[in-house]
Amino acid sequence: MSSACCWLPLLLIGLGFSAGGIGGFFDAYRPHLLGVTALLLGLAFYLTYFQRKPADQDCCDVPNKKLIIFNKVMLWGSTVLVAGFAFFPSYVGTIISATADDDQPQVQQEQRLATTELNIKVEGMTCEACAVHIVSELKKVEGVQRASVSYANTTATVAIIPGTEAALLIRAVETAGYTGRLVSTE
Repeated sequence: MSSACCWLPLLLIGLGFSAGGIGGFFDAYRPHLLGVTALLLGLAFYLTYFQRKPADQDCCDVPNKKLIIFNKVMLWGSTVLVAGFAFFPSYVGTIISATADDDQPQVQQEQRLATTELNIKVEGMTCEACAVHIVSELKKVEGVQRASVSYANTTATVAIIPGTEAALLIRAVETAGYTGRLVSTE
């Protein structure tokens, strides 16, 4: 649940639901959820590897070896799965960016020269996946030639054909579930 701020909105969007606000809700509780997860995994490792039998237990009672091996495999598998989800916000942008297709048509050279760049301050991003989602929404706006979003700088840089309304870009950022405001033009 600690990384639900990143994967749950993507899942909901993939299923056709709106994801606005849900990422921020889970992001607020992320440190607490990660802490509880670490404590529970620590307890599981203690019980699996370090717990001693009580002295009054029958010494001839041998636990099922297959069950012990199964429990250890499941514990390590769960740990790997938890680590994958815990670090999900760190690497999801790389995965999505590497697999995302550039759905913009190739622009003729004279149109590329006649573009204007706008910078938009984006608030509410919680991970790299947010940046990828915003780029996909910006590219849907007619007149957008290129769009890039920096999660680290919380800015979007959009190259547009002159005549494209900046309000449409802000609306696209809001459609993605974030707040945007025009910072400067170049």
